[in-house]
Amino acid sequence: MESKAILAIIIVILLVLGVNGILYLLLRKGQTNQHLELWQRAVRRASNPWQDEENNLKELSKLVEELKEPQKPEPDPNISQDDI
Repeated sequence: MESKAILAIIIVILLVLGVNGILYLLLRKGQTNQHLELWQRAVRRASNPWQDEENNLKELSKLVEELKEPQKPEPDPNISQDDI
């Protein structure tokens, strides 16, 4: 059991060092913007994977509410109040 825990810790350390090493090399090569934006989008997507769907549902809900509201007819400018 103890050897599995040590192996897991070693794998996590290697993973962290590997990601940091890749980011360091990308920074040195000057390709930071493209790769960092890719990582940022991946982190945002991982933190809230259904954000696009939630935004679409909010917009749909708003449009449905607008349809449900009773719309008052606009007065016809050609008819005066005296004709009524």
